[in-house]
Amino acid sequence: MTRHGRRSRMLVAGNRLPAIGALAICAVSACGSAAGAVSPLPASDYAVQPVCRPVPRGARCLSSTLVPVTAAARARSHPSAVTAGAQAGRGATGLCGEAPHEEAPEAGWSPCRLHEAYVEKEHAETTPPPTIAIVDAFNDPTALEDLKTYSKFFGLKQCAKKEHCFTQVNQLGQTSPLPPDNGEWAEEISLDIEAAHAICTDCHILLVEAQSQEWKDLEAAEDEAAAQGATVISDSWADPELTADSPAFDHPGIVITASAGDEGFLNWTGEANQKERPLYPASSPHVVAVGGTRLTYAGGEWQETVWNGEFPGNGERGAGGSGCSERFTAPYWQRELPDWDALGCGSRRAVADISADADPYTGIAVYDSTKGLREPGWRKMGGTSLASPLIAAMFALAGGSNGVEYPARTLYENARLEPESVHDVQSGSNGVCEQIKSGWGTETCSVGEEGTICSESPICVAGPGYDGPSGLGTPAQLALFEPTGAPVKGAQQLHFTSTAPAGARIGEGSYTVTAAATSGLSVGFSSPTPSVCELQGASVMFLAAGRCTLVASQGGDAEYQPALPVEQSFTVAKDPQSITFTSSAASATVGGPPYTPSASASSGLSVSFSSSTPGVCSVEGSSVSFVGPGTCTIAADQPGSQSFEAAPEVSQSFTVTAAPQLAPELPGAPSGGPGSSSETLSFTTTPTPTPSSLAVVGRPRVNSHTGGVTFVVSVSGAGTLSWLLTFRNGNLGAVRAGASKFADGHMRTTGPGKVTFTARPGALAREALRAAAARKKQLKLQATLTFLGTSAGKPVSQTRVVADRVLH
Repeated sequence: MTRHGRRSRMLVAGNRLPAIGALAICAVSACGSAAGAVSPLPASDYAVQPVCRPVPRGARCLSSTLVPVTAAARARSHPSAVTAGAQAGRGATGLCGEAPHEEAPEAGWSPCRLHEAYVEKEHAETTPPPTIAIVDAFNDPTALEDLKTYSKFFGLKQCAKKEHCFTQVNQLGQTSPLPPDNGEWAEEISLDIEAAHAICTDCHILLVEAQSQEWKDLEAAEDEAAAQGATVISDSWADPELTADSPAFDHPGIVITASAGDEGFLNWTGEANQKERPLYPASSPHVVAVGGTRLTYAGGEWQETVWNGEFPGNGERGAGGSGCSERFTAPYWQRELPDWDALGCGSRRAVADISADADPYTGIAVYDSTKGLREPGWRKMGGTSLASPLIAAMFALAGGSNGVEYPARTLYENARLEPESVHDVQSGSNGVCEQIKSGWGTETCSVGEEGTICSESPICVAGPGYDGPSGLGTPAQLALFEPTGAPVKGAQQLHFTSTAPAGARIGEGSYTVTAAATSGLSVGFSSPTPSVCELQGASVMFLAAGRCTLVASQGGDAEYQPALPVEQSFTVAKDPQSITFTSSAASATVGGPPYTPSASASSGLSVSFSSSTPGVCSVEGSSVSFVGPGTCTIAADQPGSQSFEAAPEVSQSFTVTAAPQLAPELPGAPSGGPGSSSETLSFTTTPTPTPSSLAVVGRPRVNSHTGGVTFVVSVSGAGTLSWLLTFRNGNLGAVRAGASKFADGHMRTTGPGKVTFTARPGALAREALRAAAARKKQLKLQATLTFLGTSAGKPVSQTRVVADRVLH
């Protein structure tokens, strides 16, 4: 986004910038000259390297160094190489007095450019000067000397121990012994100190060095910085969110700034174990979370977009961090944002609050002489490790917290009441960039090129107003950091005054929900489960079975901050249903006409039928066939649906009689009737034995509620039909070893035809089915059927596999 107004006027030849304190960082004609400008080198001439390597435990610093990979880039890596006539030690003029804007990206923005980009209001020196505490790990043995070199080159106020403007202590507040030296963290320390001094040249800098990067040491250093009287504390390191907020970052009345991260929305570019969580301490509701932008100057205007890109030199990615906290509640000044609901964080803390330059390609010039991963000397650095001390120093210039308990509130109030004090960054995003760009410093990922991780949500896509990558935006004036004088709002709590119904059922009655706020303000309700329950005012209607959740909220007013929402949940049960037979059987005879049963469910759902006496009658579809004499029992079932419970099984029984057996008539014998002989002729014959035969008809059916498997088989005559069903794939860990039997049984057949029977699982088999369902596994059954006819001597068998898709 382009910044208009005051900054374009600063570029008119002959204009002066206002003096910064008594130092006059930019002298006559200093910041406006564009003479001798040369085109910046492309990003392909550079690579970028994170300063601190990953560690097994503890925090990691969040700075990156731009590394020249071509001769042309190496020739411009020193600030004086791109300065027309600049020389070290030019007093108040220095580099800032000569370098045109278009040349600054080659070696990094100077203090003058940073003031021009972010600071407008004149300010006077304060007595005593504010103290900015820089908390880092390990020791930088050349911290003071590097700061002297930096200040001398840029013509800033020299900072030496005798002037009491720089103090270096360990986590116990002692000047000796200092922690072990570490070249990586020394480079981070140089960036932090010099960025803070570039903005607040009068500030006292307190460097508190932790014994290691482990949390216990960093937290001790943080507490020591507060105990030493720091006005502002800057933390340029982080780790994925902790389970609890440490008291080390809760120091009311002290500004604590924390880097939001260099690996994008929920750290999508980071290590696998760090993804999908925002970084801490930035996610703490007690600190000011600082995101990252790309700060450029072109065509007479300062421009800023969200930092996100890949560097061609070595493929390293970088993007400012953002995301919704998994642990911490958003402070009320965040939840009062007009577009808060669009972020999708609910009541959780959102990162970031405010932003500043962080892209290494548009970073600042830093001097570091401690040998580490890189040779000592000048370098260009970025990362949200740069953004955090920049914002901390601006807070210090404005007087620190000025009595505000948690100064992030000041930023949100000014963004609402003094919108000209903040530059609203409205372009770019920090989510997955699906299209590889030509360079880290040349382009940004557009919304159209985002992956699904963002889905155009403002938590990772910049737009008007608050968004996750840039927070409220970037500073346009020091007024952004000055308290508005608005009274601190009182807290309020909510509680439900109605009891959730214990027996809620679909379509049966309603529930009137009530709740109260300790403020006495009216409470509103919503349902995040509208498919289960619907709100009509305060009346809750039950639409479907499931868990109904109601949320009570109160948005606050001029005197009270928004209340944290509270939830009430209860179960909405399915409707019961019953089945009634609507048909009755007439006379039933073996081999006689089939019977078509009918029944209706009170739910209106379709009813299915089965035979509980397969030796007497069998059911195929809705037709009952009679295969043997006895009592036929037909069962009617309805398994339920999303809205209805399964119906209790009902049955209908009736008698099936044997078919009449008539004696055959001999040829020429008189027929019965009046006048006929009373003698009855009869004879017996010996039937010819027929071999037994057995065939399975159709696909076995499985009752998903009882687990029973129903078979229809065709047999050749009277005899004994037996069956054995086993789990084909073993016990699957669901039942004890060897218990693979599902069901077995036998029955008598009275003649040829179709026979229906149901194999019902035993207790262990039912246990296996439940275990498999809980584990979402499927079971296969193997069924062996055997038939031995009464007129044949050898049994016949058939083995079938019951398809695994029907047993689950």
